[in-house]
Amino acid sequence: KDFHAFFAVMNVFALTSREDPFPLVCLEAAALGKPIICFENSGGMPEFVEDDAGLVVSYGNLSAFCDGILHYYNNRAELKAAGQRAKIKITSDFSLEISCQKVKEIILGRNQIELAVVHNSFEKD
Repeated sequence: KDFHAFFAVMNVFALTSREDPFPLVCLEAAALGKPIICFENSGGMPEFVEDDAGLVVSYGNLSAFCDGILHYYNNRAELKAAGQRAKIKITSDFSLEISCQKVKEIILGRNQIELAVVHNSFEKD
């Protein structure tokens, strides 16, 4: 029930999914300062992680995935720095206010496109 307590005992968040469009659980982990390890080409999380908020490993390469976990286990300063960068990304790019504004812009932009299409369909040649 209290997932924050669960995340508190983690050092890193290991996203083992091989397909997931943009898992919110990763954003929750990042908000608590946990770097993320994920597979490339497995959804949207590699675009969030990039090269600063965790590690992106070759798709399906379990050895590289485990090496990533060990990397952070053996490099606590890097672990903390990547977690802080993940947390900063959440507050600067993924806050509720920013996310709602982005959705609003998409909806309004789509409506403008649809209105233009409808308007053009009634024009006579």
